[in-house]
Amino acid sequence: MACDLSIVIPAFSEREVLPLTLDTIKAIVEAENVSYEIIVVDDGSRDNTSELIDATHATTPEIKGIVLSRQFGKEAALFAGLKHASGKAVITLDADLQHPPGLIPEMLEHWRKGAEIVHGVKQDRHADTLMQTRSCNGLRRRCTVGYSHDSRALTCAAALILNCWTAALLMY
Repeated sequence: MACDLSIVIPAFSEREVLPLTLDTIKAIVEAENVSYEIIVVDDGSRDNTSELIDATHATTPEIKGIVLSRQFGKEAALFAGLKHASGKAVITLDADLQHPPGLIPEMLEHWRKGAEIVHGVKQDRHADTLMQTRSCNGLRRRCTVGYSHDSRALTCAAALILNCWTAALLMY
């Protein structure tokens, strides 16, 4: 069923932090008065992350889970989540709160003003490996058509993508 916003969260052995992550995101999104779904993609966790997702879905149907058969990596988990996202816009976040959910309202505001892609940019990438930096920069270059953002206030590596763009990214 279509909604305004899908949030895709790849997770690998995140059982300890996931309840806080989901509660935080749910509170922020509900305050924005948009219909939403949160898709948590379990990337082959060994700590019962999938059972937690199932139990959470039983009480909160907006939170859905996809369980991968083994660990394929963060990019594959994101791909799976994007494929199943039904929102008009999609936000990707990390399960460990590295991408601050508190920026969701600001990302939504840019979207409401017509931005098709809002990409948060880490202000300090010194702790990232060369491969992480190159991957991030490569994705940003692929998304430059229709690109609109103001990076002064967005300080994470999260992204809001209009769902029609996700189809193009998935085909790339």
